Amino acid sequence: MDFKTADLCDEFEAIVQVAEPLFKDYGGLTSFCGQIATVKVFEDNVLVRETLEMDGRQRVLLLVDGEASARCALVGDRLAQLAYENDWTGLVVNGCIRDCLEIADIPLGAKALHTIPKKSGKEGTGELDVPVHVAGLTFAPGQYLYADADGVIVSNRDLLGYDNPFEGPRGYLSGSLKESLRYRRRFGDYQHVGTKKPPSAMRPGPPLEVRSLSVPRVCPVSRTSRPGGSSSSCASFRSRPPFPQRARPGAGAPLRRHRRSITNKLSR
Repeated sequence: MDFKTADLCDEFEAIVQVAEPLFKDYGGLTSFCGQIATVKVFEDNVLVRETLEMDGRQRVLLLVDGEASARCALVGDRLAQLAYENDWTGLVVNGCIRDCLEIADIPLGAKALHTIPKKSGKEGTGELDVPVHVAGLTFAPGQYLYADADGVIVSNRDLLGYDNPFEGPRGYLSGSLKESLRYRRRFGDYQHVGTKKPPSAMRPGPPLEVRSLSVPRVCPVSRTSRPGGSSSSCASFRSRPPFPQRARPGAGAPLRRHRRSITNKLSR
């Protein structure tokens, strides 16, 4: 998706939060975005695998190691491939990953603190979809995360798709972020951000009412063009219909029958 976090920060400065610059890029995609889903674990990735096996629905899975542990990796190339196959847009790991060269070949966003070759535990402990505090921000499930080479930003509203008919995977039309920002600058429709409805300016109006065309009965010769002309000089023209009237089929039948009856009486 074509966007820049710098442009989003400039355009929506009042409603975005910027995370501290702690994460490094390891995935095949540098820019990614989506709704946040959280998994809170500590040196254990069993719950991570179970979550990635579900349909991601274009969401961003935020993995949180309770203390940003650097003693083991929470994600490897197999979990990254699983995330890509199940429609997750990216992973943000407050901890370590491994198999970084293989993950770089997968078209998936992946940010982490460090890399380490050691795998994590398999006890299955952790929490799902709970607010977590990472990089100076509190990430809550359902928020929107936008990440690129410049960093990570979070918003409570969708900045790209729902309210904008030009852009977004769930938008009304496909387009670029530049078209989106140009549209907002033109119409100033900021109150519709995140409402999943098109702005009022783009809503279709009532159907047009088609009426018959009436031709005014006006004399083509004005009073000034004819010396001594009067309004009565055009009376005969005004009395004429604008178009020649055609007789209805059978309209003359009664008159013909009347004439025929008179002719029969005279012939007797």
